Amino acid sequence: VYAAAAAELCGTSGTGGAFYAVRSAHVDPAELLAAADALHSTRVVLLGSCAGTAAALTLAARLEQAGMPAAGVFLIASAPAKYKNSPWRFFGDRAINRYLSKLNGQSFKLAKHEIQSFRADTDYFFEWQKQPESPAHTPIYLLTGDADPMLSKMNPRADWERLLGREVCARSVPGGMHYLPHTHAELLARWILDAEC
Repeated sequence: VYAAAAAELCGTSGTGGAFYAVRSAHVDPAELLAAADALHSTRVVLLGSCAGTAAALTLAARLEQAGMPAAGVFLIASAPAKYKNSPWRFFGDRAINRYLSKLNGQSFKLAKHEIQSFRADTDYFFEWQKQPESPAHTPIYLLTGDADPMLSKMNPRADWERLLGREVCARSVPGGMHYLPHTHAELLARWILDAEC
């Protein structure tokens, strides 16, 4: 589970807190499977939120290559970008905080290290899109909010299917904005546990 969402999903009803956070796609699949074993889990799912979807898809591909596929990979509040390079490297910290606050209709401020992580995540996402590494067989699920200002003028499902060249199962949270792991953790946890195309 990508770190940005793991804290919100830990301890949600029915999950037993069985979520493990990783920061990037540069994780040894064996480490991920050892973490699953330590959590007494027989089912590994990967979750990426926003720019973290690139890391989740990469990990899913590497687990497949290692012969230990995940049960699914969940893309939350994300769509392939329309630009070739990340525009965020040109924005100051205050501008990034303003934009991210607008995405959920409430003000908040990321700490300096969180903004550095945000920039690193988005840089990775944009580079990943140029040559996407994604699973061939692991089910891919897209969960978005129908009130997400970043995705409202896009068709995320069609865009993902075009980029990945395969089916993506999609569900939408009525009234949900961009930070679904923060605002709808219970619903997301239930959907993740019961996921079916």
